[in-house]
Amino acid sequence: MIGNLSNSVTRLGLGVRAANSGVKSIQNTLNNDIKFKKDSIRISNTTFFKRRDAIRRKEKEGILEASGLGGASSRMSSVIGQSTKGFLGRIADFLGAMLVAWAVRNLPLIINAVKGIIDKVQRVAGVLGKFLTNTTEFLQNMGQVIGAIGLNIINLDFTDSQNRLNVAIDEMNTSFDLMGQNIDSAFEILKEPIDFSGLNAAAKMPQQQEQQQEQPAAETPTTTPATPAPTGPAVYTSQGGQKLVDVGGQDYGNYIPGAAGSRGNARVHGAGGEKGHTGEDYALPIGKPLTMIAKGQVVDVGLGYNGGYGNFVTVLLDNGMYVKMAHLDKVYVKKGQRVGAGSAPGGRAVVIGTSGNTGLSGGPHLHLDYSKGYDPATALSSKTVNPKNFIDNGGLVIGSNVKASAQQAPPAAPVSQVSQSSTGGGTVSPQVVYAYLKGKGLSHNHIMGIIAGIDGESSFRIGVQEQGHTKEGIGLFQYTYPSRKQAFLQSVPNYKENWKGQIDYAVDKDPETRAYLSRQFGSPEEAAEWWLVQWERPLESLRPGRREKYRQFIRGFQPGNISPGSLSVPNLQMPNTSNAINVPMPTMPQVDVGAAAQSVMNTIGDAGNALNTLITHRFLNSL
Repeated sequence: MIGNLSNSVTRLGLGVRAANSGVKSIQNTLNNDIKFKKDSIRISNTTFFKRRDAIRRKEKEGILEASGLGGASSRMSSVIGQSTKGFLGRIADFLGAMLVAWAVRNLPLIINAVKGIIDKVQRVAGVLGKFLTNTTEFLQNMGQVIGAIGLNIINLDFTDSQNRLNVAIDEMNTSFDLMGQNIDSAFEILKEPIDFSGLNAAAKMPQQQEQQQEQPAAETPTTTPATPAPTGPAVYTSQGGQKLVDVGGQDYGNYIPGAAGSRGNARVHGAGGEKGHTGEDYALPIGKPLTMIAKGQVVDVGLGYNGGYGNFVTVLLDNGMYVKMAHLDKVYVKKGQRVGAGSAPGGRAVVIGTSGNTGLSGGPHLHLDYSKGYDPATALSSKTVNPKNFIDNGGLVIGSNVKASAQQAPPAAPVSQVSQSSTGGGTVSPQVVYAYLKGKGLSHNHIMGIIAGIDGESSFRIGVQEQGHTKEGIGLFQYTYPSRKQAFLQSVPNYKENWKGQIDYAVDKDPETRAYLSRQFGSPEEAAEWWLVQWERPLESLRPGRREKYRQFIRGFQPGNISPGSLSVPNLQMPNTSNAINVPMPTMPQVDVGAAAQSVMNTIGDAGNALNTLITHRFLNSL
């Protein structure tokens, strides 16, 4: 019994040990299985992360490649061949890479174009502001006309013997004429093409790398160039103007030692050795509009006392002579503006200003200097001559709605040509140079930088020489540095008579200009600054004054007057015994807004064509 019990316990112990051994075996199997699964999961995770990182890296590389035009093609092929997306997803990825490449490459050009649009809007707003000012003055002058009519009726002065109505109508007509000029200027600005030349150039060819050139010595500064010798007197006829009459008799060259003003100055100013009074005085009431029939360009404007001259305007005529008008009441022109026959719409001439009594003046009158030389720094005329022939031949008249109808020998150079003189080549109009450079395909900003430099160097004297302090500069661009000067002379040996040859050399052959034309500028001032510092390279001490001169030229320059053909200025009748009360009022101009709308549509069309050409040439052709 006890033996059986002992055997049972022994067998139980063996069973427990066997069970324990089985449990351990199962535990080991489970542990090995768990470990295997952990290793599998870890390997799967590692493979997943590696694959994800590889995909992300490829996407980043594709984006970086697409930022360049050359990388766009490789990106497109990789997108199509390697993308895991569907067909539409691949097309969207392809278009995205293409547009990113286009935007990165052309964003600066787009910004410049937008700046050009903003600048145009600002300029138009400024012109419209002047239009509102002139409209206000017109309405005020209309009230003065009505008041003058009333006074004449009360005083039974039906012939306007006191000249009240005559003066009021002149002032009203002047304001109305200026309103028309403001509208013309606004249309002219709207018709200026926006500079999309950068986008067009990008569509045609890759941008070339800028070439490093030899650094020449600093260009020398310029002083007031010698004035071309004038030709014989020109005779002008016009419609709507009144001839100036010297009721006080000749006082040109009147010299009285110790007298006040210019009459007491012993400076020799006349071409014939005259002293004293530099010009001629014409007695005129305040407010008479003065219109220049002879063609020329405004080179100086002064407002204030100005050493006794008061408000004045100086014009350089196309024949090389200077005309200075002083003691003006109002000034309507600015520096750089073209004046004379045809400078206003319909063949009319721009009004210079109105007669006045400003500065050192004993009474209302016009002081007029007619000279071969003029110094803007001192506003003094030199080598003066008696202006009698100029006035008698109709070069300057009274009136605000004056149209030139004839001009007899020798003719002054029209705007599209240059004035000749014995100094070699004469002068060329800035507007002519602008149009010539525009025809060569240069942008507005590039052209303004170049012609501002020409104005600072030579004032558009074609054959001028030795203007710098080294007395070695030549031509429009005043080439001074020996190597550049020699290359210029070899290319344009007849430069004194060949202004186009000078422009062609500077733009097409001068290596310094290549870097200038390859850059995109946001404004004319920015282009002029680059031209000054990198192309001309004057001494550092001379640059501030040169910059200011460039800014004044750019602010005052106008490419040319373009009439919308929709303005009409009526001829106001003066009262007499038959129509003393019946004075016709001017009608407001009828403006054809279709031209402005068409200009805007053309601008939008040009932008769309440039964009379409760029995408077609650069991307679609590579498919």
